[in-house]
Amino acid sequence: MGWSYVWEWPKYHFEKTALEVGRRLPGARLIKSTKADSDALIAFIWPITAGLTYAIPDPVLRDRFITVTMTYDEPDPTTFLIDVDCKTGDITWYDLDEPENAFPARDLYGQPVVAPNGQTYRRDNDQMPAPPGWLQPLCKTDWTAERKAVQGH
Repeated sequence: MGWSYVWEWPKYHFEKTALEVGRRLPGARLIKSTKADSDALIAFIWPITAGLTYAIPDPVLRDRFITVTMTYDEPDPTTFLIDVDCKTGDITWYDLDEPENAFPARDLYGQPVVAPNGQTYRRDNDQMPAPPGWLQPLCKTDWTAERKAVQGH
């Protein structure tokens, strides 16, 4: 059992670190976690988390969130701005790596939404359906406390 833990230790370290990062993101709420496939004996007792997705609500626009997904073996988190239509279950995805001619996300005043790094969130050309399990926490949750936390930063 000890060797099993030693072998899988980096994955457990990732989980601990990703949970700590999520706690430090103002207004963030964990909306999905995925478990790793592992044949290690320890994983049968203590399943290994391979991915965590947090949502941070827009302080003003309802049904708009920044999602941050941290995945084991990925050097950087994946971040999207999303607009959720809770009636239809559709998500409009905006990414920072889209070309300049892609339609930008707009704020309450019609201005393009700019990330802290100076890049503009632009509509992703590959619009995907809502990932399994996302709509429930995004649409059926009271995000009031999280919005206040975001406004305070």
